[in-house]
Amino acid sequence: MDKLQHANQLLQWREQRQLSAEQLQQASGQFPLQPATGLWLAQANLILLFGTVVLLGAAIIFFLAHNWPFMHHFTKFALAAGALVLSGVIAIRSAPASLVQRAALLSATILTGALLALIGQTYQTGADIWQLFASWAALITPLVLLSKSRACYLLWFVVLELALGRYLMTQSELFWLLAGAPMILSLALANLVIMLFAEFALPRLRVQANQTLVRLAALILIAPLTLGAGLAAWDNGYQLNLLVYLPLTAALTLWYWRQRRDVLILALLAFSAITVATAMLASLLESADDFFAMNFLALFVIGASAGTVIWLKKLLPGSSKKNSLSNHSELTTQLQHASIIDAAKAQQLQIVTSPWWLQILLGIAAWIASILIVGSFLGPLLALADNNPVRTVAAAVLLAAAIWLTSRKQEFLQQMAVAIALAGQGLLVYVIYDVSGLNHEIARYACAVISILLLLSPLNQLHQRASLSIALLCLLSLVSSAPMLAVVSSLLALAAALLWCGRLKWVNLSQAKTIKSLLEVTTVAALALTLFGQCLLWLDAGYYRLDHQLDMARALYSALGSVLLISTVFWLSRLATVPSRLALLTITVMLCILLYPASGLLVSTALMLACFYGCSRNWYALCLLSMLLAISQFYYSLQLNLLHKSGILALSGITLLAAWLLLQRYQRRLV
Repeated sequence: MDKLQHANQLLQWREQRQLSAEQLQQASGQFPLQPATGLWLAQANLILLFGTVVLLGAAIIFFLAHNWPFMHHFTKFALAAGALVLSGVIAIRSAPASLVQRAALLSATILTGALLALIGQTYQTGADIWQLFASWAALITPLVLLSKSRACYLLWFVVLELALGRYLMTQSELFWLLAGAPMILSLALANLVIMLFAEFALPRLRVQANQTLVRLAALILIAPLTLGAGLAAWDNGYQLNLLVYLPLTAALTLWYWRQRRDVLILALLAFSAITVATAMLASLLESADDFFAMNFLALFVIGASAGTVIWLKKLLPGSSKKNSLSNHSELTTQLQHASIIDAAKAQQLQIVTSPWWLQILLGIAAWIASILIVGSFLGPLLALADNNPVRTVAAAVLLAAAIWLTSRKQEFLQQMAVAIALAGQGLLVYVIYDVSGLNHEIARYACAVISILLLLSPLNQLHQRASLSIALLCLLSLVSSAPMLAVVSSLLALAAALLWCGRLKWVNLSQAKTIKSLLEVTTVAALALTLFGQCLLWLDAGYYRLDHQLDMARALYSALGSVLLISTVFWLSRLATVPSRLALLTITVMLCILLYPASGLLVSTALMLACFYGCSRNWYALCLLSMLLAISQFYYSLQLNLLHKSGILALSGITLLAAWLLLQRYQRRLV
């Protein structure tokens, strides 16, 4: 994926006008700006094989979950156990650590859970569901260790977390996060064991690219630790949580600072400390004047977060060679050696914005600080003069302050600018809502217009995304026709696919930044709406006035999704040979026919292909997640029974398997 990351980074630099069109053209000779044939084949191998596993595994689960009045339970057991044994046989006969073996072991881990669920459902042993997950995790442990696969380990971690969460819920009538200090502490200590395993055992087990698993384990450890320590500021019953939090986070910080220099985990620990410290300060200032307390807390959050970001950005160049920043520095070095950029430009390109995960943490802190500051000033003002002229002036002041903050270069102030600007927008919309006689539709139209007009302001790209999202949500909320919503969803998906596929063309336009913001918002909206389209029957049809239009809407979602997928494959395969193109289109048409009721899966697949062509690994991964969500949603689709859905998924999995076998044959002919 390094080539894809390099291409994406070059395109981002051009979007931000850090590279000229001529420099991008020169760089394209050394770093292709579109996925090459070899990269497409590698991803096709991965997607087809693991797609086969997921679809066939889901088909078996759906089949077993179907209400079989005449099928003996021993027959069900034989089917589930037979599928599990077949996966094991394939894994044994496959080459060690091969893609086929990893896929077979993933299938075995999924089917083990299905078999356990079937046993529990048949005999009604009275065991709680946490015991099912605990047994599942225990039984698949040898398979996971053998697989050396991140997918298997990720499933294992998820099953362990589900077992822990369900067990803690049996100890209280409330959700475990609200149930008390001992539960939060117990979960944190259990997650500590998982993190220690991920940190020290996975490298010795030769699990490749295990950094993601370590970071995930760190997140699920730090979250309950922070919650328990923060509550200790208000409730003495959580003092033990705080006593555990202090030495444990100190030890983790020292380890990841001195030994491994993982900046993401250090960022989580640092912002966790800010959260706990803010909670303690808020507790100490509980009896102080509200104006003083809110502004003091805001200043503390601003100062602590800004200092943390400065410290973390100093650590980034020395962090792990596997992170994106190292790839980024490597790319600038190669561009400089190729005489595409000079030393000054290379140094300028290396001064980049913070990674996305640091921007999220920074954004949360900045928005909290903004809310405190705006609330401390705006609340008393509106209380003293609660009328529309005062609200309008206050909104104008907030927008002016946001524009002024945008001119500052600090990332924290940029985030605050967005929060303050949105507060100004909200206040202005409320004025229009009040003047219009509490007319909801006028307020939504006004919100959309204001958000679109603010795209012309000098506010930053984050505010562009926020404004576009707000405008789109307001306009979508005005749609009460289910067929129209299906058409709008398909048009958004089409626009996203076209923009991703045409990224190399619009990247040189003067409005490339705005187009990129529009592309990201459109992609998220298309994925969300297409998943929504699969669950229309979950709605209260009478309330949403969709009762007589649902069938037409579902047909539109599926038909337009099929057209989008076929069109995307048709365009992306335009350079392939005629036999290869015909094979691709034939397989695509078969999948569209089989998966016609699963419109979310069709649209997510089309957008996944477009994102891969557009060289964006993160959006490609988001589309894969959307595909998994679409399959899980398909389980609850009410227009088909589980047996029908099982057959659809099974035939789709067999089609993907046939496509994978054809691909293997094609690759052998190339050698």
